[in-house]
Amino acid sequence: MLIVTNGLVQTPDGLKLHPLLEPLRGDLLWRSRSWYAAPAHTPLSFTAWLAGRSPAALLASGLNLPDSVQQCWVASPFHAQLMRDRLQVMPEGIFPWRADDAAALAALLNPLLAEEGMSLHAAGPAMILACDKAIDASPASFAEVSGNLLPNRHPDGVDGGRLMRLVAELQMYLYRNPLLDRRSRGEPDVRGIWLWGRCSRDELSSAPMPVVATRSPSLSLVVDGRNAKLMVTEVEHLGEMLNPHTGLSDDVLVMGEGHALWLRQTPFVAMLARLGRRREAALPVRLPLGPAELLQAVRAHW
Repeated sequence: MLIVTNGLVQTPDGLKLHPLLEPLRGDLLWRSRSWYAAPAHTPLSFTAWLAGRSPAALLASGLNLPDSVQQCWVASPFHAQLMRDRLQVMPEGIFPWRADDAAALAALLNPLLAEEGMSLHAAGPAMILACDKAIDASPASFAEVSGNLLPNRHPDGVDGGRLMRLVAELQMYLYRNPLLDRRSRGEPDVRGIWLWGRCSRDELSSAPMPVVATRSPSLSLVVDGRNAKLMVTEVEHLGEMLNPHTGLSDDVLVMGEGHALWLRQTPFVAMLARLGRRREAALPVRLPLGPAELLQAVRAHW
């Protein structure tokens, strides 16, 4: 089964497949369709959701963290451009990021973060912010931020203002102190770090790696792609996941804009496709099922 976490986009004509899926449109739109309501996901958050864990717990369970740590957050680096009075965040799928970038960023920021009882830890290309004192805040997931405007309001929670001040302070510090190795490679600067997907110390425990194939850098150390039945990717990395000799999976799930569309290849729809009849480009939503039904259906394939 193939899962594309950002494969649907909203247009004036309704939901459509992402433009990067256009070469596959003829195959995908001939399949039978099932609609679900679904939250926004990155490959990391989707895999954690599937495994029944928080994103931070999935990443941090293999780290050797100090005993003083009480809480962990996923720390997602991002590049952004100023659009009038708001920052437009570059989509995660096109933001180049490597394990040595994560190590360099942790080394740069940890002296500053130590004053707050915090520290950054690299898990390959992924990063975890470890806190000696828990922060009570519920910010948007990075899937809601990636490719969109950076939120400029405090998230819910007693410490929502404190969390956003920390995010803003790190933006200012990174503006003054860019990672020079990235510049030498012609890659976009890190403009900030978005904190999300928290977990408490009690949630950190060893567990089998989820068996998922992916090209997402944030999952490179925490999933096992051998003999995987599920492939999870952003649309920007889809070409790296497909086998040109076997084509698409019989089951393809494309997600985005609060929805998930399950596209199934069956003998009947394959016969209709051979007849050459056209199907509409827009994708009218048909009474979507809920996220719980989606999770159950995907786990049945896992």
